[in-house]
Amino acid sequence: MTSTPPSSTPAARRDAMRWVPVPEELFQATLKVRVQVQKQLQMRPDLSVVIGAMLARALETEGLADAVTRHAVAQLQRNVEAPVEP
Repeated sequence: MTSTPPSSTPAARRDAMRWVPVPEELFQATLKVRVQVQKQLQMRPDLSVVIGAMLARALETEGLADAVTRHAVAQLQRNVEAPVEP
């Protein structure tokens, strides 16, 4: 009798996942990439596979830390400049 390694069970995979809030426009852009991949694979990939591949590719990019810094500064400026509603 063979047993399934703990890391390959659905519960173990869920425990290894991280949940991160993502702005809606970036989520929608990711869904568009997923549709492109679906057309190529003739099957719909799990969203975690698409996001994982995108993150892995981004981590190979030169200047990633600089790009993240610019994005963070832009987000902070947008939040500071946003009008306060009464």
